[in-house]
Amino acid sequence: MKSIWLRLMLLPFVLLLASCATVNTVANAPETEGVSSYFDEDYDLVKEAVTNSIYNLGVDIKMQRDIGSRHSIVFSKDMSAFSWGEVGRVMVIPMDDGRSKVTVYTEKRSKYQLTGTSENEFAQEIFLSTRNILAVLK
Repeated sequence: MKSIWLRLMLLPFVLLLASCATVNTVANAPETEGVSSYFDEDYDLVKEAVTNSIYNLGVDIKMQRDIGSRHSIVFSKDMSAFSWGEVGRVMVIPMDDGRSKVTVYTEKRSKYQLTGTSENEFAQEIFLSTRNILAVLK
């Protein structure tokens, strides 16, 4: 009886951990996931501006890599008193017309988490910062 009771008590914690987003889940998510914005500047310039904007966020960059002609930056935001933290990926994709597409995809570490930074909040901050950096780099 004690064993069954212990299992029932641990079940919510197991379910909570099983539903956690990780660096790998966002790094391997489909490229179509997330919020996108287009920039008129060329790929190399946008890649530099996006990288700097991620550093300015104060998040922990976990991985940067080129995947074919695309650049991917995976980051995490630590847990705080109000949030379990978030993980995210930013992709810079060159377009055929010379523009660049930037896609921001994030997940909260816990699917049950109500607080923290939303994907749209991350995206808007990254897009604004990238535009400001591009204005200086031009």
